[in-house]
Amino acid sequence: MQKKTIAALITAVILVAGGIFAVSRMAKHGNEDGNAGVPVISVSTLSGADAVASNRFTGMVETQKKKNITLDSDKTVKKVLVTEGGKVKEGDPLFTYDTEKTELEISKKELEKEKLKLSIENLKEQIEQLQKQLNEGNLTSTDRMTMNAQVLEHQTSVAQSEYDMKTLDSEIARMKASVKNSSVKSPITGTVEKIEDPATMTDPTAAFMTITADGDFRVKGKLSEQSIGIIYEGLEMVIRSRVDDTQTWKGVVTSIETKEEKEEDAGIGGMPGGETASEYAFYVTLDSIDGLMLGQHVTLEPDFGETMEGLVLPVGYISYGDDGNAYLYAVSKPGDKLEKRSVELGEMYEEQGMVQILSGLTESEYVAWPDNEDCVEGAATKSGAFMTSDSDANTGANADTGADTDANTDTAAE
Repeated sequence: MQKKTIAALITAVILVAGGIFAVSRMAKHGNEDGNAGVPVISVSTLSGADAVASNRFTGMVETQKKKNITLDSDKTVKKVLVTEGGKVKEGDPLFTYDTEKTELEISKKELEKEKLKLSIENLKEQIEQLQKQLNEGNLTSTDRMTMNAQVLEHQTSVAQSEYDMKTLDSEIARMKASVKNSSVKSPITGTVEKIEDPATMTDPTAAFMTITADGDFRVKGKLSEQSIGIIYEGLEMVIRSRVDDTQTWKGVVTSIETKEEKEEDAGIGGMPGGETASEYAFYVTLDSIDGLMLGQHVTLEPDFGETMEGLVLPVGYISYGDDGNAYLYAVSKPGDKLEKRSVELGEMYEEQGMVQILSGLTESEYVAWPDNEDCVEGAATKSGAFMTSDSDANTGANADTGADTDANTDTAAE
C-alpha cells in the first residue's frame, strides 16, 4: 500500500466528517427519500486514496475580540456618549440610563417600609397589653381563649411584616445600586463598531452596541454541514491569501460556533429556491499578522504534519467486542447485506484520529458508521453519498469575485 500524502490525509478527515454528519442526519430523519438502508461510504474515500481538491475553507480576517453590550430591559437609555467609529478605552462611559423612574420607585418603597415599621410597633404594643391581661388571672376560660388567639394572630402579623421589610430592604438596595451604576462603561479598549436605535429594538437579548477590541487579528472560517466535525479546538491551520496562495500564515483553532448560520440556496435562474444551507463558524488565532489586513478574505486548511502509511480509517468506524478484538461493519458494495467484519489494527495516528488497518478490509469496499441505530449485521445498505461537488472545490479559486458579498454577510461572534 502506498504512503499517503498530506493532501490525502486532509481529504480523509474532510470526507469522513461529511460522511458522519450525513449518516447521523439520515438516522435522525429516517428514510424520507424512500431509500431504505444503512448508509455506507467508500473505504478509499475515507482513507484518502480518492484525494480531492475540496480541502479548503473560506474565511475572513477580523479582530480578536468583540463585545456586545445589551440593554437592561427594566431601564430606558437616557443619553449615548459615544459614536460609531469612535475609539474608547476600557472603563470609558458608553451611555447612561434614565434613573428618574427608579428613584421614584425607591421613595415609594421607603414609604412602604416606614408604614410596615409603624404597624409592627402597634402590633407589639397590642401583644404586650393582651399578655398583661392574661397574667391578671381573673378571666373566664372563654376570654382567655379569645385573648390567646388574638396574641397568636398579632405575632403572625408581626412576623409577616418583618419578612416584608427585609424584602423591601433588598429591593431598595438593588435599585440604589442600579441608580449608582446608571452609566455603562466599556469592558474593553477598542472601536465602537455599531450602535442600534433603542426605540426600534424589539429583541431584549439583541446587542445595543458592539465594540471591537484593538490588538491582534483572528480568522473566522466557515464549515458546511457536510464537513462539520473535521475542525476541532487545538487543530493547527494554514491560512492562505486568496490573491496569492503561496502567501501563508499559521494559526490554531481556538473556538467553534455550535449555532448554525442559515444561508438560502439559489433556485432556477438565481431565484431563491426555498431551501437553506447550514454553515458553522470557527475561529483561528494567528501566530503572526504580518501582511494581513482587517476584512481580508482568505482560505484555511488543516495543517497535518505526520504522514500515514497503509490503509487507514477514522477511529470512529472501529468497534471492540467483549474479547477486546476490533471489528467494523462493511460490505463489498452498496446494496449488499451488512457484515460484521473482524479487522487487525496497526499504528494509531492520534492527532489525525485515524488508525491503520492491517487486514480484514480493502480499499475497494465500503463501511458503515457504527453509531447508526440501524447498523446491525445483515442490514440492507445504500450509498452514503455526501456533497463534495466541483463547486465546493472551486470555492477558493473563484473567491476573489465574491469577496464583496462575503464582506456584507459576515457577522462576528465573540
